[in-house]
Amino acid sequence: MDKALVIEKLNRILELELAGVVRYTHYFGHRSSVGDLQTRD
Repeated sequence: MDKALVIEKLNRILELELAGVVRYTHYFGHRSSVGDLQTRD
């Protein structure tokens, strides 16, 4: 098994995971702040 290829694949998976987490937290962070603004009225 090619060690460099395995490392490359694992790095790619980690990048996708991190991108998903960032997108998820950004989306929910935005939604909660909008909700906070609406409840202040």
